[in-house]
Amino acid sequence: MKILIVGAGDVGRRLTKILTRSGNEVVVIDRDKRACDIVASETDALVLNREATDLNVYEEIELDKFDIVLALTNRDEVNLFTCIVAKNYGVPRIISLVEDEKIAEFMSGLGVEKPLCKPRLIANTLNNIIEGRGEVAEIFELERGSFKIVAIGIGEHIVGKALRELIIPLRTRIISIFNGEEFIDPDPDYTLKNGDTIIMLTHVDDIKKLEEILG
Repeated sequence: MKILIVGAGDVGRRLTKILTRSGNEVVVIDRDKRACDIVASETDALVLNREATDLNVYEEIELDKFDIVLALTNRDEVNLFTCIVAKNYGVPRIISLVEDEKIAEFMSGLGVEKPLCKPRLIANTLNNIIEGRGEVAEIFELERGSFKIVAIGIGEHIVGKALRELIIPLRTRIISIFNGEEFIDPDPDYTLKNGDTIIMLTHVDDIKKLEEILG
């Protein structure tokens, strides 16, 4: 599959690693040269140090031939712009991070498959835990179901452990920790606390194993 990732931050970098390892053709765009250099050194993706608002770059990469666009910058306006461009090029699947709920609603109206809004993500994660729908809350799937972003509430047996101590499948990347009030960056030295939920990108075949390890 041909996948465009706009935003080479932590989430974009981790996604690029997993998607390139599974044989996808990935292009990454970011205006931050240092972030681009890190992704380029860690993956075989085509990394472009360009402004995502530069329309020329989408022509150059022939965006109309891509299967998925992921808008993952920390700027809602850039993510929205990317989604509009992707829609105009006829990209089948468009997924975006977004902070503002009104912008998320606007994106949905545009036909964005998954505008991932943090307030909604928090609410959905909590609701799954409260309703007791199992330890694993599936947030969205990627690559035609091969990978999913899931949230798993941790069990008492790993409370007090640092993230670096967890032995998780190779095809899994921790994206964030949700402590019930806010999202926390997954620092390897972060000590897990009672009530924490780990949000991860993982292959579907590894979900059950993760539930056994973490839940």
